[in-house]
Amino acid sequence: GLNWSAGSYSTQFRATKSTSGKEIVEEGFGEDEISRRKAELELQGRENIQLSFGGPLPFFEKKAQFNLSGRWSRNEGESSEYNYGPELKARLYDDGKHKIAMRMKATFNDNQQPIMTVSFDFSRNSKHWQQAETLDYRASEEGYTLDSLTSAQFLGNNADYDDWRNNFHNTTTLRMQNMMSNYRDITQILENKSKYEGQKAAGKVFVNADVKDGGGRIGGELIGTIIWTEDGLLDSFGVNAGRDSALVAIDLKGKSDAEIGISVNGSVKSRAYPGEVVYVALPTYQASEISLNIIGDGLATIDDSTRVITAYPGNVFHEVFDITRVFILFGRLVDENLEPVVNKRFKTPGGVSYTDEEGYFDIEAPVVFGEEFVIQSRGFRCTMMVPTLGASELMHDADDVHCKAQ
Repeated sequence: GLNWSAGSYSTQFRATKSTSGKEIVEEGFGEDEISRRKAELELQGRENIQLSFGGPLPFFEKKAQFNLSGRWSRNEGESSEYNYGPELKARLYDDGKHKIAMRMKATFNDNQQPIMTVSFDFSRNSKHWQQAETLDYRASEEGYTLDSLTSAQFLGNNADYDDWRNNFHNTTTLRMQNMMSNYRDITQILENKSKYEGQKAAGKVFVNADVKDGGGRIGGELIGTIIWTEDGLLDSFGVNAGRDSALVAIDLKGKSDAEIGISVNGSVKSRAYPGEVVYVALPTYQASEISLNIIGDGLATIDDSTRVITAYPGNVFHEVFDITRVFILFGRLVDENLEPVVNKRFKTPGGVSYTDEEGYFDIEAPVVFGEEFVIQSRGFRCTMMVPTLGASELMHDADDVHCKAQ
């Protein structure tokens, strides 16, 4: 892949070629009526090309952002698929606490069926709550739809709580799909997710209800770690092992689609994806180095990717690794008077960078959706929240990022 940037404009090109295989098994009887099996490995290649370009529109005083992206892919022996189109984003209003933004997008694909989308986003941020509303209009040859989404989010760690609320997070969302449509029926979904993360235990509860039909789901989990029992390691960890064994639970946190390789003392033991927990056996009575790495061209980073553990019989270790996707972020830093912070050196989880003479920046950094993204500079601390982006989205326009003097 190639990345290029000049001022507030950036271009990204990525080309990949991969091969996957599956085993084809044929079973039958020979002349001696003895069952025989024949297995072959069928390989298939896949090519993929992605190209994106983005930057501000000068005649809108850099309050509007233009993006052009395209993707082409082909499986060996099959016809190719592609889609491309322009996108325009504009900030209509922003006073620091309230924001109104508009997005217009046109997508063309190999079926030659253009899809037009117009969206309006309204958001309000306070010390304890974040509220957002979205209206999304979509038109194609099939017809048109108008969707709406309303959400409210409480993040305890964003407030100055010193009790249980500091570890509590809650998000409530009401989605009304096809609120207006000439070919689809309306769908109303209410979702609520609550999470508590304490030092000794953690728990999650979720509710997903269909408001129109009355159906839905409810569930949750309680998370804890038990190190030792009289009979050996508990099978509640998902692994049966004797008292002379030792295990480490590799807990991969994050929402990246990158595949992670897990090695012990340089030997690959397993592969997994963020959101999964993998149990790996450890040698006892010696120090073992556990290391994680990104497989292939996945865009992600691993925080503290190497750990050293000395295991003894009966031990179960729980190691949490944070996996974060990497994105190209661009926007402008502004102070408490909404004046641009110009020619300023700053630091982010992605490294050190600078704003230009108008306060604009362009960085590549790991991002955790729904968590505070901090830009730190001498005399300033700037924060923003990055919304959940789709699996194919590589860039995010942060608009004005507000900074406070320190």
